Amino acid sequence: MSGEESETPTKAKSRRKTSGKGSRSDGRSGYGSKDDDPEGEFEDTPDSEQADDAQQTIGELEDEVAAEVDEGGVEVEGVEDEGSAAGGAPGGTGGGAVTGEGGQSGVSATDEADTGDGDIVIGSEMEEWEPGETVPDDDLQEAFQRAREESQQEVTAQPDADLETRIENGEKPSITPENLDEWQEYDPNLEIDESFFEEDLTPDAPDNLNIDNIDEFRPLDFEEENTGVSVDSMFVGEINGQRVFLTVDSVRSPGYPGQGVKLAEAVEESIEDDADGPEVKFPPMHFDEERSTSVLGDVAKVDTDRDDLEAKAAFAARSDADFPNLDREEYMTGLSTKLVIGDTDVGANVMQRSDGECYPIDFDLAGNDLDDKGGKERDAFEKALTRSTEPSAPFDISREELERHTQKVADQINREKLEERLEEKEVRAKTAENVKKNVRKLQEREEFE
Repeated sequence: MSGEESETPTKAKSRRKTSGKGSRSDGRSGYGSKDDDPEGEFEDTPDSEQADDAQQTIGELEDEVAAEVDEGGVEVEGVEDEGSAAGGAPGGTGGGAVTGEGGQSGVSATDEADTGDGDIVIGSEMEEWEPGETVPDDDLQEAFQRAREESQQEVTAQPDADLETRIENGEKPSITPENLDEWQEYDPNLEIDESFFEEDLTPDAPDNLNIDNIDEFRPLDFEEENTGVSVDSMFVGEINGQRVFLTVDSVRSPGYPGQGVKLAEAVEESIEDDADGPEVKFPPMHFDEERSTSVLGDVAKVDTDRDDLEAKAAFAARSDADFPNLDREEYMTGLSTKLVIGDTDVGANVMQRSDGECYPIDFDLAGNDLDDKGGKERDAFEKALTRSTEPSAPFDISREELERHTQKVADQINREKLEERLEEKEVRAKTAENVKKNVRKLQEREEFE
């Protein structure tokens, strides 16, 4: 990717501009500035429970436009509802007769149509039909779609425009050393700073997760539709052609991204080599102490040399013909792994790969006590199933079944080794104790409150 590279969306999508620069303590130190009580629990917010549902995607907007075309017809300048104009029923079931201004036959190259997504200029695409001919709904929609794309291409081809104009016109410029000042002026809360472009700042980091090896960054909402509540702190970069996902640990990122990665690493490193049970998987992960940023690798590339694999949120993969049917045990293992480390924020955070494998991601809210209901009636297992309603409902997963599966995942962990790893990684005392308690109670089959 380059700083001038852009994508042409169906609908221009602008990042939200904010004001009031936050703090990452000294910009490097991590999570100390999150709250006044460093041992306090991070309680999931209502926003985090409904983050995925609250994100209206471009695809949904396209569906709305298409629905308006199907149900209400398309009003072309000088033309009434396409259904009635063709002598058919309102709603477009009879197609649309193409007539010009003042009732004259034919559609000129400057006629406009309003599909609910703004005025769209219809050019030569309409000339393939004879004047007065009834235009099939599907063909009419295709013409509007092509015209919309042409219109967007004309608007976004402004490489000399300022950053704000380019973003508002649908471009998605990367954050580079050359335009960092402009980005910071555009978004005063931008979490990327000069340290992200320093060389050899973290020489001991894994090469495939080392921010030193990233030349440019893109806001996550430029790349993904299901972004959740941490979107303003999340970015995407590339290392050797592979995507990596970054979450800056700041006052604006819910939870403790750094602590979450350390907890996940400690659990992964504590699993017995000869463990008997569901295969526990984690993405490549690393916490950059210098930049106070967690880095996760693309799960589509974990333990494989295949370039054709993709990954998406499990609930979305269920309806995608390019993905196999979601395996019940694979999915429950992803849920259970999140629960072992005290993280009920599942939602879109169990990823399915196109070869069928599942991986948990996003450990920002890890480290909670599974006994702590946060003043609510649902326990952790019920909460996890509630947040994963779409994918779990077809499996009819019960609370008891999920708890039993989580016990099987926990059975594979060596508790002594876990304690050692938590100390080595300097995980906060409270969150470390919570995870150790979760594992102990699961292994000893104690009931959760």
